[in-house]
Amino acid sequence: MMKYLSPARGWIPVVLIVTMILTVLYRYSPEADEQPLLKQVPEFSTVVVEPQDLRLDLHSQGIAAASRQVSLSVETGGRVISVAAEFESGRWVEAGTPLLQLDPEPFSLEIAQQKHQLDAAKLHLEEVRATAVVARRLAASKANDFALRKPQLAEAESRVRSARSALRIAERRLEQATLTAPFSGRLADISLAQGQYLRAGEALGTLFSADEMVVRLPIQDEGLQLLSLPLQLQAVPLKIPVRLSGSFGGRQLTWDGTITRREGGLNANRMTWLIAEVKLDGDDAPLEPGVYVDVLISGRHIEDLVALPRSALVGDSHVWVIGSEQVLTRRAVEWLHRDEQHVYVTKGLNVGEQVVRRGHSHLLDGTPARSVPEEALVEADDALTARAEASL
Repeated sequence: MMKYLSPARGWIPVVLIVTMILTVLYRYSPEADEQPLLKQVPEFSTVVVEPQDLRLDLHSQGIAAASRQVSLSVETGGRVISVAAEFESGRWVEAGTPLLQLDPEPFSLEIAQQKHQLDAAKLHLEEVRATAVVARRLAASKANDFALRKPQLAEAESRVRSARSALRIAERRLEQATLTAPFSGRLADISLAQGQYLRAGEALGTLFSADEMVVRLPIQDEGLQLLSLPLQLQAVPLKIPVRLSGSFGGRQLTWDGTITRREGGLNANRMTWLIAEVKLDGDDAPLEPGVYVDVLISGRHIEDLVALPRSALVGDSHVWVIGSEQVLTRRAVEWLHRDEQHVYVTKGLNVGEQVVRRGHSHLLDGTPARSVPEEALVEADDALTARAEASL
């Protein structure tokens, strides 16, 4: 009679055969080549610390305005009998040019009346003097001032002085009947017609000096340390060169000027104001009031400055340095000024050190690093871009 194996015992030969096959494969299989692990050191574009003597210029903006501008008016009223041909908007006039003439007849009459009053006052004074002489001769030893005609004499002398002052005022009004240009310049907003009656102080137009302009320039308080600006209580004349550029008449023009003074105090944004003057002659391009200008202010020469890209600054006062140990070190620095492209460091760096051009706050202190020229990174980026374009 035939014997059957149980299902549990039937798997035993299969397991033994598989085990033997795996043992043979493991013992006689080729050994795998072990590849050494390569540690890739991050590369950074750096700037070598080289202190220099630099002149730091400042940039500002402003709107040109006439250095002298007056509202033209007559100090006395009257009827206009003549108007100069130059008295029109846009005309250029020289200092002392007669612009209009009021009717002089009323003023001449007033002068004649005041002369009559002066003559009468003088006659009165002579009469009082004569009376005073007689009174002093006939007066007793104890006569008072009134008896001696002293108050009467003082009143007569005051009347003469008053009459002379009134005559001078009348003569001045006659002079004011002719309006003259107080300085050379250009006229604007002239509104006048011959035969028009003018009231005293009535505005007739504006005269502004076209040969001399001023520009108010806002400057941050910290920027003053870059200028040759004496910080003294007493007024000290300034002479800081500036170059202005702006568009006028459809052309881009430039002008040279000089900062001559500074307005006192700071506003809420810690800004102060410098005043630049621009003097023009016949060969210069015109600079009109209202022209917007960009201004380059010449700074002073400063020693031992390290110019770094502004992107190197981490936060407000740190940079990353690759030292001789070829590791990253976070370094605190002090800087004097920073503009759109650079930050100018005064303390915290040593000559010859490598500063990372583009610092990041997520870098770790002590990380191995290697400095490479900026050109090498640019070439590597260009190569990767070319491969990507070729694969498309």
